[in-house]
Amino acid sequence: MKSQSFVSWTVIILAALGLLNDVVYGNFQLLKHLLLPVLVFVVIFLLFKFNQPKRFKQPKVKPSRKTMDKVSGINKSSSSPASAKKKNYPFQVIEGKKGKNDDQMPKYH
Repeated sequence: MKSQSFVSWTVIILAALGLLNDVVYGNFQLLKHLLLPVLVFVVIFLLFKFNQPKRFKQPKVKPSRKTMDKVSGINKSSSSPASAKKKNYPFQVIEGKKGKNDDQMPKYH
């Protein structure tokens, strides 16, 4: 964690030194070239932050009475002691016809 922090601060300091060097020796050439893209990015960011399109907003939907009855019914049935004794599985074992004769079974498998 400390190595990531060290690397982050090193990059920030080097970037600041590079910008300061450009301001002092480069006569603001880098800042002039970066001004328009940064300005466009800031305007787009502010538009999305304060005027979110309706397609990104989640509509607030109130569950219907029927849905609420289903949910409450599931909660009630799962707490009953009768359903806790026997579990209802969606599959069953089907007995096959092979291997019914024990005489033909090999001794080792």
